[in-house]
Amino acid sequence: MTYAVEYTPDAIKDLKRLPKLDRNRIFNKIQEYALQSSPERHPRQLTGNFNIPIYSLRIGNYRVIHSFDDDKLFIFIIEIGLRKNIYNSY
Repeated sequence: MTYAVEYTPDAIKDLKRLPKLDRNRIFNKIQEYALQSSPERHPRQLTGNFNIPIYSLRIGNYRVIHSFDDDKLFIFIIEIGLRKNIYNSY
């Protein structure tokens, strides 16, 4: 079972700003994550007043903020950034 992955325009900008090695590592980890049979078991759910569940996936010092739909097998990447900065907007 493979999940489809879609990136917000902001997430694409975040990826483009990263050094090439980090960008490739993060992209590959997201693809591995999408191939898992149950990706929801691994990330940390963020607390707050969100309309949908928001999760944080740890990849080294970076965090991938995302949501997913189990029924449609879809992962939506919202934002990517360093751990020390990423949670400021959540």
